[in-house]
Amino acid sequence: MTNTQVDRYEALLEVAEVLASRTDDVSSVVREIHEQCRKLIRTPTTLLAILEAPDRWRVECWIRDEYFRTTWPYDAKGLIEQVVEKGPLLLNDMLALKQSPAREPRSIRRIRPEGTSVASRGWLGVPLYILGEPAGVLSVQSEEVGSFTEEDKEFLSLFADHASVSIEHAHLRQRLFDQARIDLLTGAYNRRAFMEAATVWLGSEPSQTVAALDLQAFKEVNDLYGHSTADQVLSQLSQLLQRELGKERVYRLGGDEFALFLSGPLSQNAAVIERLRSLIDQEPWRIPIRPKINVGMAEYPLEADRIDPLLALADRRMYASKLRRQVGD
Repeated sequence: MTNTQVDRYEALLEVAEVLASRTDDVSSVVREIHEQCRKLIRTPTTLLAILEAPDRWRVECWIRDEYFRTTWPYDAKGLIEQVVEKGPLLLNDMLALKQSPAREPRSIRRIRPEGTSVASRGWLGVPLYILGEPAGVLSVQSEEVGSFTEEDKEFLSLFADHASVSIEHAHLRQRLFDQARIDLLTGAYNRRAFMEAATVWLGSEPSQTVAALDLQAFKEVNDLYGHSTADQVLSQLSQLLQRELGKERVYRLGGDEFALFLSGPLSQNAAVIERLRSLIDQEPWRIPIRPKINVGMAEYPLEADRIDPLLALADRRMYASKLRRQVGD
């Protein structure tokens, strides 16, 4: 083993330690992979493609100091697909590959439009494995012919093993984070997520509204149709709210009670609530009883400047609305 190879192995160990020490989100880990890859293999371009679905890649690429992100459809003739199917791939000159009719046809895609940059000539790609299955491709590219060697392929493959573990751990952390903040029944965020989001959301706009919402006569639905059907009603309501307002604005606090984050003053959001009532009336429910909602709202910062008193005020108004409906009934 030469001194240069020893130095590269030492560099690989240092890079592996850096990746192993990362405990943040997936996107931060991916960026770290790009940065550490450049330390191991001198290259102007690194590309990381992750299979988001069987027919779609999520592609992130650094070309010198420029960052690009896009999606590509799965193409059986593509270079990254060839890496997934057959293993590491080293090309000394992509242009020659493109112009040679004798070779097996391959699709060559660009991360930027034609004419905006010099095309890559040297290309090296290795697979990424997550839970033992091929899940992505790490590629380094150069504008020079013959930029990479068999030794580079070996070291990039070793680096990819560490990168795969880092991505796998980041995805696991993200899943655990989400599971702690997602209500499993309805798919909405839960009370814990609501309190965390409030610290970021409150004050991000001049005026905002917190709404508390529950279902009128929900106990009757439980008693008449059973818990399973009642759960389906809650889930359907949650999906409707998320569809109309966005997932990041809908939170299940418990039972049949939800909280909503709404932009603008209370007076403006009265129309939003009426639109929700209308949509709920039009929704094809699975039960003969058409659900109705009770809603109370409180305005930030006019009525309170902290989430606890805002939610408490909205809650009191929701119960007052419920009592008025019951008396009216």
